[in-house]
Amino acid sequence: MNYDSPGNESIGIEIFNSNSVLVKRLQWEKGPGEHIIQISTESISPGIYFIRIINRETAIFKKIIIGIEQIP
Repeated sequence: MNYDSPGNESIGIEIFNSNSVLVKRLQWEKGPGEHIIQISTESISPGIYFIRIINRETAIFKKIIIGIEQIP
């Protein structure tokens, strides 16, 4: 995931399952500039999840799919 930070700030990421249960929480301190954040999903079962990205000013929600293979 790409993230552009305007300055030094704390970034939080929370992953929720489809029942709104928190399954993973991560926290980083990042300086200014563009960053690539990699999140390991090995401990999370395949399915549909919601991710919340939080900094001091904004919270962004996204729907993600983890570990489901596409059938051609």
